[in-house]
This record gives sequence, C-alpha cells and structure tokens, in this order.
Amino acid sequence: MDIIWIIAIVAIVLGIIVGNLLLLRDSANFKLPTRNKDGSKIKDNNANFDDDEDDKW
Repeated sequence: MDIIWIIAIVAIVLGIIVGNLLLLRDSANFKLPTRNKDGSKIKDNNANFDDDEDDKW
C-alpha cells in the first residue's frame, strides 16, 4: 500500500477517536430533566430498590 493511504487511514481513525472522546466529555455535562411537562416532580423508581423489608429470600 502507498504511504498516503496509510496516513489517510491513521488520520481517519484518530479523528474518530478524538471525536468520540469530545462527544463523551460533552455528554458527561448533560443534565437530564427532573420535572414532568406539567411541572410535577418525576417519581424516583429506584428509591425503594434496596429496601430489604419485603425480601422473601
């Protein structure tokens, strides 16, 4: 293969990796909404997940 093709492939791969890292960094700061459209608070479905009172094990 020509050296130009190798450089092009390496540049594309590095561009994809850097782009994904930047997207990951940006999405880490994304906050999910905590209210419904009508203004009421969203119920926490996992609030009682570790509640051991009703375990039948």
